[in-house]
Amino acid sequence: MNFGKLWAVMERIVCFRYYIISFCLVLFLGYLFYFFFLMNVSSNFLDYVDFIGHGIYGIDNITYTNSKDSLEVAYKNGIRVIEVDFLFTNDGELVLNHIWDEDGSVSYNEFMHGVINDKYTPMDLKMLFECMRKYDDLYVVIDTKEELYDNEKEIFDVYEKIVNEAYLYDVSLLDRFIVQLYNFKDYKLLNKIYKP
Repeated sequence: MNFGKLWAVMERIVCFRYYIISFCLVLFLGYLFYFFFLMNVSSNFLDYVDFIGHGIYGIDNITYTNSKDSLEVAYKNGIRVIEVDFLFTNDGELVLNHIWDEDGSVSYNEFMHGVINDKYTPMDLKMLFECMRKYDDLYVVIDTKEELYDNEKEIFDVYEKIVNEAYLYDVSLLDRFIVQLYNFKDYKLLNKIYKP
């Protein structure tokens, strides 16, 4: 028996085992790197949002104006996610407003031709769409003011109006609306209105 040839074969087997073990170790370390580092890095920029402008954003120490002026100030200050309050006028149009005064809602024309706090420009849905088109990194959280509506249908009328108007204006804008719901069952109902 030739021990030299046997020894050479044994060396190749041992060397091959080291290659297999090394390869498996590299795969395992790669998996650990992926799992602990890369998998936890989100590609969703909303994960990195530190601030959401409420009522669009404060302006001149006044909150909840939901005005075009406050949107421009918010964007200029780096705010890319805003919460917007939606209410219907007494003639059924959707406008950006936090709450009606003690006299109740007004007509669409009266609201849009007025001013907010004696100097700010009111907004309707079309104006919001125009701003979202102008600022393609602007996201909108929808606030329907659940306590102001008599029933869930009225809340979903707001969502339905937004979706229907977006289809007429630019349906891609719906991808930048963030739905705010108050209970999970509403989510199923909302999917009947729009499902991307």
